[in-house]
Amino acid sequence: MLLSELLKEIGVKSATPALVSVAFLDKVSELPPAGNLFDHCIVNFEYEGVKYWVDPTISNHGGSFLQNDFCPYKFALLINSKNATATVSNENKYATTEVYEYLDVSNFKDTSQLDVLVKYGGTISAQSRALMDLYSLKELADFDLAYYGNKYPYIQERERIRIEDDLDSNELTIYEYYDILRLWSERPSYTGNVYEFVYEPISIYEIISPMLCEEKTYSVNVPYPTNYYQRTEIKLPELLIHNKDELIIDNPAFTYKYSSRMEDSLTLVLEYSFVSKTDVITPMEFQKVCSDISVIFSQITRTFTYPKPSAFLNGTEERKTFQQLIDEGVIVM
Repeated sequence: MLLSELLKEIGVKSATPALVSVAFLDKVSELPPAGNLFDHCIVNFEYEGVKYWVDPTISNHGGSFLQNDFCPYKFALLINSKNATATVSNENKYATTEVYEYLDVSNFKDTSQLDVLVKYGGTISAQSRALMDLYSLKELADFDLAYYGNKYPYIQERERIRIEDDLDSNELTIYEYYDILRLWSERPSYTGNVYEFVYEPISIYEIISPMLCEEKTYSVNVPYPTNYYQRTEIKLPELLIHNKDELIIDNPAFTYKYSSRMEDSLTLVLEYSFVSKTDVITPMEFQKVCSDISVIFSQITRTFTYPKPSAFLNGTEERKTFQQLIDEGVIVM
């Protein structure tokens, strides 16, 4: 109520308070009238011919209302309006997560390095600020270290986590720097011992995970909003014979894209994107979505394998590259 009156005072005559239901969302329109169905109030107004919905209780939003047009409530009862009800816009274009990783695994024996930049925008930025209000910087650093530790047991912080908060553009950027010991493992193969390393884009697991593809008889809720992009550069120890590949999946719930290519002879670039379309899918749609998720997870890891020197060298200490072994006919491609 207060926000709508303040907007009217500065000339926004269309500002109207609107009752919504956090508990029932759009299902509230299907229920019998009752005084306790609506449990929250937001504001609807028009600016340059476009209608906007704003939740003034989200105090961690940065930027202008133009960058915060996501409201999850779906259905509203407008107060003092000729049009009593309305569908609440829930566009997702500003709720973004971007992850940039640089992983240096160029030495089989020495410490590997992982640098991570995470950028949140829109609603995701506001949610992250709310979380950061609850914990100290050290606690946040410990959380992230433990998170990466699930994949890399011998990881340690190289520099303290750094956070930049741009309220004007409503973007929150986090910088993380890690050292990883014993990243390469050694195992036997039919040609002799090899070095091996398995990469997983673990950040994407926060938005998508494997599920049981059982038959459903009711609609299924799926994560929304999600607009995720990740770019990972992996600095390799030796030449990698790699053909560019990609995977594109599009279904009623989301669009997923993956691609890999060699930036140069020693740098592999992996890119992932995941954009959700809705928060509810039908039982028939669920089977397709679940099948597509299974396809994604069947291909999401990358395994790198290099021969250990003793596998091909006759008592010398000099290590030969893959290309040298190919040129000498030891490895046939």
